[in-house]
Amino acid sequence: MYRIGSRAGLILNRRVRTEIVSAFIHNRNMTLAILKHTKSVENLLVESMIAAHLHGRLRTLFIVAPKIGLLTRAMGPYDAAVKFVQTRLELSEFELDNLRSMYSEAAAQITRGYEAAVGLEVLESTDVIVREGMHVRQGVGYLRQRLDAVGLGPENNSLLETWVRTQTAMAYGAGRWNTLQEPEVQNVLWGFEYFTVGDERVRPSHLAMEGTRLPKDDSFWMANWPPNGFQCRCEVLEVFIDQKLTEKRPADIQIIDGIEVSPVADVGFDFNPGIVFGDMLKVT
Repeated sequence: MYRIGSRAGLILNRRVRTEIVSAFIHNRNMTLAILKHTKSVENLLVESMIAAHLHGRLRTLFIVAPKIGLLTRAMGPYDAAVKFVQTRLELSEFELDNLRSMYSEAAAQITRGYEAAVGLEVLESTDVIVREGMHVRQGVGYLRQRLDAVGLGPENNSLLETWVRTQTAMAYGAGRWNTLQEPEVQNVLWGFEYFTVGDERVRPSHLAMEGTRLPKDDSFWMANWPPNGFQCRCEVLEVFIDQKLTEKRPADIQIIDGIEVSPVADVGFDFNPGIVFGDMLKVT
């Protein structure tokens, strides 16, 4: 999912960059050059979030299948395309349209953020070019340099990729949460355990949550269900009632790398995406 979104984002970034530079060279409105691809950015986000939501559903079914007696319908390639997942989960076009509607608003908000970020960079770059009296060739070079720096380069789509990866992870988490709330799953589910990737890129506040193991209805999961920040790679795994594991709550203050940190999600991410993006699917 991430690779597909990243490739598509790279292509879109190249198009937007080309349009902006071309508009500058020919003295056209550069804002319109950005808006020309707005719908493509929005569609990329919507489709990536739908695919991630369904994969979250499918992944959870795969995990809980042995616990609730669900067999072949829960099996299938984890990296399957949206159409395959739709068929595997026996979703109707109506249900898929409801998912698309649910994620369209979120995608539109992110797209407006993308427009604003690129537009601000173009505005500031143009101001410098005019103020310093650069000729066209110098101006083009400076504009390209600035676009590269913000992640809008020919081989660097970090600006859009950050949003695509984060929103995809959020939709994936929402899909998982929705399946976990179904009665058949709730009957065998005790709670969850929090894991990080464990490398040097893990944020201290996320590392402070490593190993947290709490019941499914604990309020901790309402504010710390991954992703817990931009490009967060943390994961929550199911703990079933037959595993007989004890609770483990993180300390409010911990010392990590010599710094005091609290086990909390990043600012703006202290919510459960499964609550925000609740679907009406029934797939068990």
